[in-house]
Amino acid sequence: MKSLKQSFLKKYPKYEIILRMFEESNGCPATWGNLSKVRLQNFVDYMLERMAQSSARQYAAKFKAVLNLYSEEAELPGGYMKVLTIKDEKPVPVWLNDDELEKLSAYIPLNDNERTVQAQFLMGRIPERGTPIIADLRKQI
Repeated sequence: MKSLKQSFLKKYPKYEIILRMFEESNGCPATWGNLSKVRLQNFVDYMLERMAQSSARQYAAKFKAVLNLYSEEAELPGGYMKVLTIKDEKPVPVWLNDDELEKLSAYIPLNDNERTVQAQFLMGRIPERGTPIIADLRKQI
């Protein structure tokens, strides 16, 4: 049988970070033999402390998918499905006040991701004092 790392990376080659988080959270290598309910809970808690709940949910789902795929070949801890099931969170709307919008408008983005997030917040704003924020953004894009 393939190792847990080989099995996981075969299915999700771009998500080695998930295995690293399992190892960091438990202080042991990610192997079939090191899977336990407690270690899986440590892994979930570790992710929830470091990233958004929605991201942790996606990562846990990927890990769970690999365990499900190999459930007939590997000895898995009872209740692993429940431990790796993170409830979905409801989206939270975010509003910025005028001062925060001015700071965001003055900020010079370092990369495309920051530029996109900046544009998303500023495009929704209707300028109250005739501030040409949208026109400035169109020049940047």
